[in-house]
Amino acid sequence: MSMPLQMQYYDHTLVVEGQHLDRLKHVNNIEYLRWTQEAAMAHSEMNGWPPERYDELGQGWVVRSHYIDYLIPAVLDDKILIRTCLGARKKVTCLRKYRIYRCGEYEYELLALAETLWAFIDYETARPVRIPDEILSSFTPLAKVPDPVIVIPPTWKKKWSSNIDAPPRDVHQEPEETDIEEEVEEEENVAPIVVESTETAVGAPEELPEEEFLDEPEPAEEPKEKQEESLEDMLRELGALDEDEPLTPPPAPTPPSAPPEAPTLQEEIAENERHEQGIAELEKEDSELNEVLLEEASAAAEKDAMSNDEST
Repeated sequence: MSMPLQMQYYDHTLVVEGQHLDRLKHVNNIEYLRWTQEAAMAHSEMNGWPPERYDELGQGWVVRSHYIDYLIPAVLDDKILIRTCLGARKKVTCLRKYRIYRCGEYEYELLALAETLWAFIDYETARPVRIPDEILSSFTPLAKVPDPVIVIPPTWKKKWSSNIDAPPRDVHQEPEETDIEEEVEEEENVAPIVVESTETAVGAPEELPEEEFLDEPEPAEEPKEKQEESLEDMLRELGALDEDEPLTPPPAPTPPSAPPEAPTLQEEIAENERHEQGIAELEKEDSELNEVLLEEASAAAEKDAMSNDEST
């Protein structure tokens, strides 16, 4: 049988006092660690395992490691909520998770995330032992710490629900479809705001009637011969063209040559055969040259040996 949700996690509440602050007027990071241990012991006691029962058993929990991620600092007089639950469990260890919030009037602000790895040991031997089944059955592990329900203020309740005394809504709960339709109807009933155009303000250019533009003649194009004559005169004045030298048009660009055709399969085979034949001829010439060099080297060696014999 599954355990009730209020027993699967535990809420530990407190108010920040002056003794919790550091020299920056923020809650000291050591206090977060102390709060997590207090929340863990209180959760264990709520589920039927106070310190006295562990003493009778002769076994209990010790801390293996802590991890805390500080997000936002807490200050004096803040109302703090530490919500904790169990995570993954093994034979002798158990992971406990924490979420630390600042309690506002209508919302909870996440201040820190924490995890503690607890190990189960025997008090006499101080050696780790297997967690008893009676302890495992008293706690239900959760995948994550459940977020607290955010209370909706009365001004929002009028918008989301007709019942002012309705229970608090979850922050992740979607609004009902009828509520959204009512909001759309209210927005449609609002009269639109008409803004007069400012294009005719003081200093803006006045638009001319369209007929005045239609009567204006279009500029005529100069003949091609006249354009060439003016170009020749300009080039002669600049010294780029002699007096008797006519203006010749630039040569027409040559069209790009067509890409070579791809060789056929028979042509590729013939080319490979010629290439292999050439390689064979080069190898034959190399071998003949090596034979000649070997003969010359052996003849020179025999000649040296005969000269040495004669000298002796």
